[in-house]
Amino acid sequence: YILVRGNPGSYSLHVDGPESNYSATPVRAGTAIPSQSVANNDLHLYRFTSQTGARYIAYTRGASYTTGELYDEQFKLLARDSGSGPGSNFLLSHPLQPGKPYYILVRGNPGSYSLHVDGPSP
Repeated sequence: YILVRGNPGSYSLHVDGPESNYSATPVRAGTAIPSQSVANNDLHLYRFTSQTGARYIAYTRGASYTTGELYDEQFKLLARDSGSGPGSNFLLSHPLQPGKPYYILVRGNPGSYSLHVDGPSP
């Protein structure tokens, strides 16, 4: 919800952020999302459900400098990384609860990347 308060008069509201969770691309642990092209500061949203309570690792590989953010099912930010993985790609490592959906938001500079999620496979 967004609450706007102020004096009488006109205003405009612009909301910018990650895509709706309904349009998130599904990914499973132990798999990779093939090469994705990005323009400057494109946002790509992915969704996966942890099958086991364990530490999962999400990272990208490719020519694009990437930033990754991990969110829980309420879109609370759990972890963020920018370029600490090989080749200026992000690397996130975080313990997750079983059966819960999580979201990975990838931002990149022009180029391409592939997303990898490692952890216990179902």
